[in-house]
Amino acid sequence: MENRRYKLSFVFAFLLLVLSAVIYAAKIRFEFDNKVNFIIYGLVFLMLIILAYQSFKEKSYPSALEIKKIKSVSDSAFLAGIGFLIDFISCSMSLYTALNSKRIIYAKAGANAVSLVFALLSSLYFISIFLSYRYSSYDFRKLKFLHFSPLLWALFRSGDIILNVVTFKEDVFSTTKGLMLIFAILFFFSFISEIENEKGAKRSFVFFVGAFSYLCLLIFSLRFFELRFRKAELLSEDSFFAVTSLCLFSFAHYFRNNLLSPRL
Repeated sequence: MENRRYKLSFVFAFLLLVLSAVIYAAKIRFEFDNKVNFIIYGLVFLMLIILAYQSFKEKSYPSALEIKKIKSVSDSAFLAGIGFLIDFISCSMSLYTALNSKRIIYAKAGANAVSLVFALLSSLYFISIFLSYRYSSYDFRKLKFLHFSPLLWALFRSGDIILNVVTFKEDVFSTTKGLMLIFAILFFFSFISEIENEKGAKRSFVFFVGAFSYLCLLIFSLRFFELRFRKAELLSEDSFFAVTSLCLFSFAHYFRNNLLSPRL
């Protein structure tokens, strides 16, 4: 019965994600009023509540970072490394544009410069995770500074959102991107703490990885519909970030499934 309740709530949360994306697609396709955006935010909020319910209803979880040779996790870690490499390229392009503009915004240029450094380090970090899950002779947990790279990437990336002054009522993509980066900070911070945790994974950690993975997928879906119906620019920072989000979703999704598999 517990497994059935978990599966039903999981499906319901996923359907809310799909519904949010579909409503956004209809909104930009038929040019509905911006009030529709608040329906999307409400569905996303409800989705997060259900994910929290899924995560906190269990009394315990197995160890989060027990190294095993699991192909799905290792391959998705490699994809995450590729995703961070894509973001490194995107930040480099944005920095070049910012430095060659007539009016240089130094705060934005600085945020891009730091973000691209930590995007590259994060790419190396996830490649090391890939090697750990693929080969027993390598263990990424022995790394020190690199553990903080994805966390610092998310922090400086969220700073870029603040500098751009996102309009909550009008810009669903950037608002969702900001929310995703908040959960990225929470997930990567918890990920670091779980490295030292030899006991079962914390329930908050399970929630953070679930919310992060869903929001990553939602970001990709929103951008896809913008490209399809709004004729948005394909080779843009938002498009690159959407691809990065899809790669990070892959890791978070398979990592979470592996964590929950003993319960299913």
